[in-house]
Amino acid sequence: MGIVLLVPILRPEQNKEINEVVSGKAITQCWIFIFRLVMAVFCMIILISVFAGIMKFFYCKFPYFFYVFGTFCSAFALGCIGLFTTALVNNTVVGYLVSITYLLLDMFTKNRYLGVFTLSSMQLKNYQNKYWLLVLGIILVTGTMFVRKLKLLR
Repeated sequence: MGIVLLVPILRPEQNKEINEVVSGKAITQCWIFIFRLVMAVFCMIILISVFAGIMKFFYCKFPYFFYVFGTFCSAFALGCIGLFTTALVNNTVVGYLVSITYLLLDMFTKNRYLGVFTLSSMQLKNYQNKYWLLVLGIILVTGTMFVRKLKLLR
């Protein structure tokens, strides 16, 4: 879900004409990026919460808050990896590919190489790694804003 909602945030500005129009507005591109990011994160939290709520409604037994938080952190980190890659190379498709590669690496190596940044730590009843994923996502969002600012100054 993070891949679908976060990676294409920078897509409109990849078109040169749209980028020129947006750059000429009174509101900075940074604020537009933050607005899109907040909306995507809000949608992600709502979708994950509703899905977990439906599972609870149909008598699934799991710790609701931990699963919603853990799923959000994984989706957020995965989406931010693609978002940062999109900002670096200015190509959304590459952002999707890098995020999916990270997901596949996590799935097929079974926690061998990613350490605390593994996406599937909840299977091992380890919720502490989700904080690391959240921090990774925040660092990557900050890095994305920095990269976009550097590209705008050129």
